[in-house]
Amino acid sequence: MKMNRYLLMAIPVVLAMLSASSAAAQSVCGTGTLRDVKIVTARVPQSTITSVRKKPKTENKRGEGQVDAYTTPAERQTKTYFVMVRLNDLVYTGQSSGNEFWNFDPTRLVINDPIGICVAKNTMSLRRPDGKDYKTKIVRVVRD
Repeated sequence: MKMNRYLLMAIPVVLAMLSASSAAAQSVCGTGTLRDVKIVTARVPQSTITSVRKKPKTENKRGEGQVDAYTTPAERQTKTYFVMVRLNDLVYTGQSSGNEFWNFDPTRLVINDPIGICVAKNTMSLRRPDGKDYKTKIVRVVRD
């Protein structure tokens, strides 16, 4: 009875070790070729917020106080980058957001230039010209 309990506890550990070793085998690094960079912009609806600010009337002015109202827009613009890189005989397409100002703009990369690339599971990491890594989520893989 105790032996079965220990065996049942050991099975998940062994499976986790096997999946970790197979995940490490799936990562590939090398020098690829930048095929294309596309930008997709879209308008996305969002909830609006209205804020109202009342200024009290002053002693030297007659009449009512001033009321300022501001409403946020009902939609916002989003930007998504699609980067295509060829490594060996596969073309990887990575997707990343460009909504925040601190995100890297991959349109600064040169098409058909060699680029350092590492692919692990569903993540593609590219070596930028400044030596930092640019990570994207892989959304498509095509054999070339």
